[in-house]
Amino acid sequence: MFRHTALVLIVLLSFADCFADTFVNRLTGETFNGYVVNIKRGDKTQVRIGKNRVEYLDLSQFNITRNPLGRKDRVSVFSFTGTIDLICEVEAFEKAIVDAANQGPLFILIEIDTPGGHTDLVQRICTAITQTDNCQTIGFVSGGRFGGAFSEGAIIALACDKVYMKQGTTIGGQSLRTKTSSGSQAAAENYTPLNGAASEQQWRSYVSSIAELRRRPILLVNAMVDEGIEVIEVIDAGQHLLIDRKTRKPAQTLVTTWSEKGSLLQLTADQAVEHGLADKTEASGDQLFAELDAANAKKIPDRNMLAARRGYEQAHRAIDRILSTISGLENDAAALVTQINSLEADISRMGDISTFSRTGRVVGGYYWSANQQRQLRQMQDDHANLSAQLVDVLDTLIGSYQRTITIARPYADLNDVAQLLQSDLDSAQSTFETRSREIGTLRTQPRYRTNIQY
Repeated sequence: MFRHTALVLIVLLSFADCFADTFVNRLTGETFNGYVVNIKRGDKTQVRIGKNRVEYLDLSQFNITRNPLGRKDRVSVFSFTGTIDLICEVEAFEKAIVDAANQGPLFILIEIDTPGGHTDLVQRICTAITQTDNCQTIGFVSGGRFGGAFSEGAIIALACDKVYMKQGTTIGGQSLRTKTSSGSQAAAENYTPLNGAASEQQWRSYVSSIAELRRRPILLVNAMVDEGIEVIEVIDAGQHLLIDRKTRKPAQTLVTTWSEKGSLLQLTADQAVEHGLADKTEASGDQLFAELDAANAKKIPDRNMLAARRGYEQAHRAIDRILSTISGLENDAAALVTQINSLEADISRMGDISTFSRTGRVVGGYYWSANQQRQLRQMQDDHANLSAQLVDVLDTLIGSYQRTITIARPYADLNDVAQLLQSDLDSAQSTFETRSREIGTLRTQPRYRTNIQY
């Protein structure tokens, strides 16, 4: 599967330069500035030219050069500044980055300060970035609570067209057994490896494809996710090289070890630039915008991911409150069922006298005293009352289940909760229907007669 993924990424790379901003028709020489929108009509793609002109063009007929001449003076900004663990947040990003690119900004900035997250979610983020081929993506390791882009977070940065790092930040893998003094202390303390559907080997294959796509040093990128790779620095014919220890030749002089077995490679901002994992260091975000000729551009922060997370958190809190009520109702229902079962057992032990014909004649019974008959009738009355109480509790419980499922369903992150509650709801509804029929029968048919014949 991942071989296929790598091939797709390479194909995307071959077409990446086609989505740019100065268009020259190869046949007519017509030249104009604009930007590509990922909207198709057959084989033609939408291009927006100037403020109001929209054309659908066969891009293969044009020489296209990327530049800001036909773009809006704005920058779309996305931020990953914590553990990446919510499906709803990733879904929001996948949609929002497409919408942002289609608005024709100068570039899309992706700020990163994260210890990592679920590999399957990060893979989706990286794929969304690499597929954004109609607008340049800039990864900026901005620093903050975690001090850099670690583990899966490092791959998000490397998936971008360009990578810039704030001075003093770190990029690389994060092993629980390893802490460094290069800005990863907070990451080591807060990071928990959160592997999703992709196996480690599949994830490593995907990471390699990202490195190949963005023309980053594959060995170093792999060393950020594979603890089995030992990266060493050697001098070879006067040049300093970073290589896998297993490939070292006798003539190469060992300088230092960058990552040993059992640990993952980390590089400071300066080291990352020196060895090709990043393009440049910046003192601040403002300096980065100045570097990219966007100092005066309007910065448009994405609100969709934040809204998705807040919506999820609000739903989670609401569900927690309802689950507390559900727990109490389930306990009440269980206690009533226990009492009802006990009564049914007692009634059964008293004999076949609990079964009546429509005329009130005892079927298959034997002579009982009047006191025993009264005891049986009292137990049956108690049984009916407890069943009615159970129906009332189940009615409230079913409503609580339904309300919780309605809150959970919009969020893929709460699917497990919704599925579990749906199972409980089905069981409660079945019991409710059974007990309701029993109560209806007891309430509409005479249960006892005074002229019982023996």
